[in-house]
Amino acid sequence: MNRRTGSRLATVLAATALAAGVSQAPAGATPWPVDGVSTSGCVEADGQYEYEKTGEPDRYTASYWISVSTTGRCSGSVGGHLRIRYKEWLGSFWETHDWETIASTRGDGVGSDTLIEVKDVRFLVCDSTASRPNYNCSYVS
Repeated sequence: MNRRTGSRLATVLAATALAAGVSQAPAGATPWPVDGVSTSGCVEADGQYEYEKTGEPDRYTASYWISVSTTGRCSGSVGGHLRIRYKEWLGSFWETHDWETIASTRGDGVGSDTLIEVKDVRFLVCDSTASRPNYNCSYVS
């Protein structure tokens, strides 16, 4: 049994947590294994995501370490991106950070960071070519 199959229950739980958004997370650090595959099956992502309440309503510290790689099922011209979207508390309002590429199969291949006072964190894995930077995207959960 491979890791992806062996962690199916954890993936379902992580998908539930991510679908609800970080704003619905329980108190205390909660690590989740996460993974996803672009809709074409060309690019995959997997890693870990965790979060904990900061003590303020709807504010969390979120950390992630997620790698992105090609699956070998598609042309060598198809690479991939890992993307993130979240809301950040800026003292008196929530600022939305719209989809941003945080890792590439043509770069270091790993996205990692710790975000402070955030909510609604989401990840996508996407195919990418020189002429089409982000397509066939699917949620990483």
